[in-house]
Amino acid sequence: MDQTDTSARNGRQPKPATGSRSPRDAWLNPRGMRFWALTVILLYTLVGFFLVPHLLKNGVISFIENDLGRNTHIEKVEFNPYVLSLRVLGFELIDTDQVRLAAFDQLFVNFQLSSLVNWAWTFDEINLRGSYFYFERFTVDNTRLSRLVEDATAGQTGKQEIAEEPQQRSLPRLLINQLILSGGRGDIRDNVPKNPVEMHVGPIDIGIEQLNTLPDRFGQQNVTIKLPGNAALHWEGNLGLAPLQSEGKVSLEYAPLDNIIAYLEALLPLETVQALLSSHFNYKIHLDDDGIFNAEITELAIDIDNLALRGLTPTADFLSIPNIALKGGTIRYPQQSAQFNRLHIEAPTISSWLNKDGSLNLAALAPAGPNESESASSAELMLVGEQIEESSKPWQLGVDLISIANGRVGFSDNRIDPAPQIYIDNIALTLGDFSTLEATQLPVNVSGKFRAGGELSVDGTLKLKPGFSLNLKTKTREIPLSIAQSYAQQNIDILIEEGVLNSDLNITIPGGQKPIIAGSVEIPHLKITNTDGKDPLIAWQELELKRFELDLNANRLDISVLDFEQLYARFAVHKDLSTNISDLLVDTNSGATAKANGIGDKTSAPMQSAPLEIVIGGIRVKDASLDFSDMSLPLPFAAHVDKLDGTIGGFATNSSESAKIKLEGQVNEFGLARIGGNMNLLDPLMHTDVALEFVNLDTARMSPYSGQFAGRKISGGKLTLSLNYAIENGIMDGKNDIVLSDFQLGDKIDSPNATSLPLDLAIALLKDPDGVIGAKLPVTGDVNDPQFALGSVIWDAFVGLITDAVTAPFRFLGNMLGIDSEELGQLQFLAGRTDLTPPELEKIAHLENAMTQRPELGVEISGTFDPDIDIPALQFITLQNTVIERLGENLNMANNDTMLGNDVRKTLENLFRERLPERSVKSLKATHKVPPIDDPNGKPVLDELTYTADLRDRLLATEPVSKQMLTELAKTRAEAIRTAFLESGNFDETRLTIIDPKQVKSEDGEWITVELAVNTH
Repeated sequence: MDQTDTSARNGRQPKPATGSRSPRDAWLNPRGMRFWALTVILLYTLVGFFLVPHLLKNGVISFIENDLGRNTHIEKVEFNPYVLSLRVLGFELIDTDQVRLAAFDQLFVNFQLSSLVNWAWTFDEINLRGSYFYFERFTVDNTRLSRLVEDATAGQTGKQEIAEEPQQRSLPRLLINQLILSGGRGDIRDNVPKNPVEMHVGPIDIGIEQLNTLPDRFGQQNVTIKLPGNAALHWEGNLGLAPLQSEGKVSLEYAPLDNIIAYLEALLPLETVQALLSSHFNYKIHLDDDGIFNAEITELAIDIDNLALRGLTPTADFLSIPNIALKGGTIRYPQQSAQFNRLHIEAPTISSWLNKDGSLNLAALAPAGPNESESASSAELMLVGEQIEESSKPWQLGVDLISIANGRVGFSDNRIDPAPQIYIDNIALTLGDFSTLEATQLPVNVSGKFRAGGELSVDGTLKLKPGFSLNLKTKTREIPLSIAQSYAQQNIDILIEEGVLNSDLNITIPGGQKPIIAGSVEIPHLKITNTDGKDPLIAWQELELKRFELDLNANRLDISVLDFEQLYARFAVHKDLSTNISDLLVDTNSGATAKANGIGDKTSAPMQSAPLEIVIGGIRVKDASLDFSDMSLPLPFAAHVDKLDGTIGGFATNSSESAKIKLEGQVNEFGLARIGGNMNLLDPLMHTDVALEFVNLDTARMSPYSGQFAGRKISGGKLTLSLNYAIENGIMDGKNDIVLSDFQLGDKIDSPNATSLPLDLAIALLKDPDGVIGAKLPVTGDVNDPQFALGSVIWDAFVGLITDAVTAPFRFLGNMLGIDSEELGQLQFLAGRTDLTPPELEKIAHLENAMTQRPELGVEISGTFDPDIDIPALQFITLQNTVIERLGENLNMANNDTMLGNDVRKTLENLFRERLPERSVKSLKATHKVPPIDDPNGKPVLDELTYTADLRDRLLATEPVSKQMLTELAKTRAEAIRTAFLESGNFDETRLTIIDPKQVKSEDGEWITVELAVNTH
């Protein structure tokens, strides 16, 4: 029996032969491994390629739509189960208001099975292309992203919260070999500012290699983000996440800052901000073993190009800077230090002005207080800031060199009209070794040139901490005074045509104290005219102030003698009796306007300080001149005083001592002008006692005055005029002494004020036997009275004198001596002096001519002296020489007042101790202590001027003057007259006889008269 049959009987089919089995039977047999392997592969393939993309797509869409409440669209999802790669195409996320929040063209993720070997989530590549995002902020804490997060977490509010705090977890082990973001873009909109901000960002390209959280493994990163305009942000470096550490380089190129105006305009009065920001730096950051964050930035450079600010009130372009460069920066944390090599600002241009209310425009840039809506959040910010400040140490900032080059500043003062314009160009500043460390001395140097002319330089040091202090040397050269033109015109209508300021000043501010300013000032070549520029008012060749010191701590200003070279002044009386000085006064309405604008309104200050104590050493003039004119007369009159020299004594606000005045000049060829007396220069109406003397004036030049008063011209004669004016508390008590010699009236002049009296008779009666007319005209009245007019008062007195002469003619008759004028035989000398003045020399010239025609006559000369005035003068000269010898200086002490200076006082004190040892200097000082002027009940202080004057007067009394010295003085005067006669060489000396001296009495207390006698030869 064969095998087939046997199998059949046993109920089994016979097995086919092995070589004859089909492949289908082998793979599709469920009992075979191949079948199940094929099934798994097919199932894996189907699930991977078809089901997974479907589930992922639907899952993402369902989560976004159901949990987030947003619409989404995914064009396609692809998954390759064999290479474990995921590709998502055409993703788009739509917000509830149909605004596209996010999108991308393609996301590719390639996962690696090496994760099992590395024990880390490993991705070979994550690539995002064509991404897009939209960020919008509605309020400070409400954005589209915050709304999305709130919706995402809304379903979690009902879950039970875990009481225990979560345990800190380490970062998951992650390794991404390559992370790429290319062609990314985004739109940002911020609705919080008043003017919403919109910005487009892109393309964004990010390339990261080996991004991981594995210990001590670093990745290489490269990020580039294009910003609006041509700006770009670039970062390249490495990054380690376990622990956190990174090192690399960051650069920002040409980032426009225009959009920051939306945030600044709520805080500052700005309309536009334009600038380009560029920066680059290297950095290192890491967390140490204690979890402390460490950071170091090196080679930091920041450039701001084309900065321009526009705003303020009124709106203007007030700041522009082509370039601000901060170089060589190193910042370290937690050391909290920042050090830079240099901060350089190139060609800044600043426009500043004072508003009509007196406020500075730039002051509006100071932070303003919060409004009501911001007060709560601002208070919270301040509290947080205070806590941070208390818990952390301050940052230390240092800059090796801060510099400004080619700067320009423009300033205008809109309080006044026209507004003054001041421009300073070529401003350069260097500030070395800047540091916020305490007690650091910072060397500073500033220079600049005024556009109108002149330059300024400042050199010194300043200290910021612990208290601000500085020590500067400032120098100005050739700065034109015309800069102050607009300010001067607020009070007087003048035009500053010429004049510059030169100064050398030391400015110090000791820590916690007020400034102290000391130095010297020169003002050469001053010229001030009327506003039309035609008539000069005052001018000088040189004004020198060798020393002054302003100490605001002591509230005191000390000024040395003011030295004037070639001072010139003009005084004119107009037809309406107004003067050129009164014309200069600005109308009171203008003053009120200025006050309304905040100029000179003392009441606007919140607190009035004590008055400044001023001490001025005096005034000296050399080679000065004066022009006087009177157009109110029928014939215009003008006189010129030349070669005016003299002094005005020192004065002080804390002293009752008046300033002594002594001036002397020449009028025409042989005329003399003298001004003497004393005056309270700070309040002339309170006290004035001044004498003006004009000697030997040509009366023909006085025809205008004769026409005004007499209705006649003057055909010849000489005039000596003494004007004495005393004012006490506004009440004037003055005298006008007029002496006319060889006086002759000429033709008539029409004048409404001319007298109707017989003037020829009056003149004949007024002449003394020598042909001299002497008139004393008193002048009294209240200067404060608006109806007071000096000319009317003098005229009334003159008419009264003529009336007296006409009504009593025989009282004025006298004998004639036989020569034209007896005054020619009276030569005068000033007390203690032996020199002949120009008028006296003219007298001798006339006498010489007259005596030449009469050869039989001779001249008898008897020198004279007056002990009452010569002794004090000689005593002063002797004491003056002693002081000069002691000081070893060539002092110009023209009168007693010049011996009141601080430099002379010590010498006087030493002489006082030597000559009056029985008297104590200290006790003498005690007698001159008086309460301060501004505080009658205050502690007495020394009246320096009266004390020095007392020293001087006591020492003058100790100077011995003998009768022999007075006799020699008289003989010397006689010899001076004899020498003057012989100087021409035409006069025979045998006709001159000098006889014994005589003691006489001076008539005016200043001049000594030598009477010449005529004898036969």
